Parts: sequence; structure tokens; C-alpha cells
Amino acid sequence: MAQLPAVWEAVRAFRERSLRGMNLLRGVVLKGHGLSPVVVGNIECCRLNSDVLATILKIMADEGCIFIPKVFLLQGACLEFHRHAGYPDALSLGQAAYGDGWGLKRQLNFLKRKWMRKQTPRDRAVRKLVAEFDRAYGKLRQAVGDRIARALRARGDEDDDDDVDPEADVDSDQPRNADGPSSKNDEAPVASISEEMEPTLASTSAALPDEVTPAPVPEEGAAVNPDPEAHEEALAGNPDPKSHEEALMPREPTRNDLEQQLRILELKLEAKRL
Repeated sequence: MAQLPAVWEAVRAFRERSLRGMNLLRGVVLKGHGLSPVVVGNIECCRLNSDVLATILKIMADEGCIFIPKVFLLQGACLEFHRHAGYPDALSLGQAAYGDGWGLKRQLNFLKRKWMRKQTPRDRAVRKLVAEFDRAYGKLRQAVGDRIARALRARGDEDDDDDVDPEADVDSDQPRNADGPSSKNDEAPVASISEEMEPTLASTSAALPDEVTPAPVPEEGAAVNPDPEAHEEALAGNPDPKSHEEALMPREPTRNDLEQQLRILELKLEAKRL
């Protein structure tokens, strides 16, 4: 990557683009991205920027490298090129290098996928770019052998996809001081989280009934509290003396209670007879 800025400076067309405050890469107008050209990984963009991509792929092929450079290395090379080529706006210099770096990354990844899948593009310029990976792979096989070269080729996609593209394949080709349509205008308004998540509260101003229906009273003969110990514990925590006295009043025995007591007496009598 250290060779790239000097190689690009030697090309007059590249210097003129930087002097006019434009990106190194040229883009295409795509549907859904407004009227501003964008740089993406496709055949048309690779054909427009074949001269820039050829400089990178030639260096990679000469070194026997089949791995796409990290995006920060590409951005650093673009930054140095624009700085030495006379980019007019120092404030947007970093933004131009940032966009060019991601544009190169997308297009190089696209070309490598073509090579990995053994696809031959119809376009002559793009076909020559993909062929540079074959030349790099041949140099790699001579250096490390077939076995290691095949292993490196198989894991190539994993090493190239570790950079997360925050721009979603969108980089403007217009000068930085030009006013272009914003992509946000094409997006549908998104409801706020508070509007989606906040539940509707019931109104508290509703009229309340004048009388409240009392709770139903248990029928006579129903067991109020079959556990006397729990009943005494509940009474101990009740500070109301009236309710305490009412709770201690004897209850009328039910038919089940009488049958149980009668059964107990019969068992006692049988035990005495034995």
C-alpha cells in the first residue's frame, strides 16, 4: 500500500480529479440513491475505475497476495494521495479519503468473489482485473506450495469480510462542496420508539358507581377455617377487637363434623371391648 500514492500521483487524470475536489473513484447513478453518483461493487463501477483498480491488483499480483487490503490501509493511501495531489478543501480531505477507501474495498471484494467462483466477466477490462488474482495465486503457489495455497484460498472470504461497511455501498462521486439530494428524503418516516412502545393509559375521569355491591356471604354450614392453629395466628395479627370477638364465637357443627365425632366414639368403644 505504500507504493500506491506515488503510482496514482504519476497519472494526470487522477491528479486533476483531486484538484477539482472530487473523489479518486467515479460512481454511477443508481435507482433509490438519488441523482448523485455512488460507488458500489458491480461490473459498471469496476469498468469505470479499472485504471485505479489495476494499479492495486498489479502490486498484489507481483507480491503473490490474494487477500484484499484492510479498509484503513486503503483509506490511508487515498489520504496521502489527495494531500500531495493538491486537494483544495482541507476540511473535507478526510471525508474524500474515507469514501475512496470504502469504494476500493467494495470493488476489490466484488472482483475477488468473481475469481473465487471461477466466473469470467464478459467485459474485457473487468476480465483483466479478475485475471490478476490468477497471477497472484500462481506466485503464491510457487512460494508456499499447493497445499498451503489451497488452504489460504479457501479461507480468503473470511479474511476479507471482517470490515463492516457503515455506508451500505453508498459513496458520492460529486465534489464535496456541491449540494446534492439527501438520501434521507427518500426514506419513509420512522415512528419514534416512545410512540410504538408506550401503552395507552386508561382515563381516570370515568364516573364511579354510588354504591358498591358487597361481597357474597358464605353459606351456613360451610367451613370457615378448618385449621385452628392458622386461625389463631391470623387473629394474633388483627388489631380490631370486634372482629376478634366475632372470630372466637363458636360455630355450628356441620353434618360432616358430627359423623367424624360419631366414628371416633365407635372406635373408642371397640377398643375398650378388646
